[in-house]
Amino acid sequence: MFEEISQRASFPSQRLSVATFAVMLVAFLLDSGIAWARWSMPLSTIRKIAVGEYLVGTPVSAVFLATARSETPESNHKRMIGLVLATLLLHIIIDVLQ
Repeated sequence: MFEEISQRASFPSQRLSVATFAVMLVAFLLDSGIAWARWSMPLSTIRKIAVGEYLVGTPVSAVFLATARSETPESNHKRMIGLVLATLLLHIIIDVLQ
């Protein structure tokens, strides 16, 4: 009778959460460094949005990385989804403006 009820998907482990936040932090740092080296002044609106993404995304992912071990897997999962969705939303806005 209870075999038909599927179990909830498990949340990512602490190790996976730490790895994901570390990859996001490195991506923000590398992207901002490459962008800074390639862009000329003054910045267009699209580039200002990208700079804002770097300025917000880098410290947020660093804080999430620093506190990932002390949070629950469910909390880390929600924070991971929020960070990825916020980044994706900014990229969609940039694409629409282009």
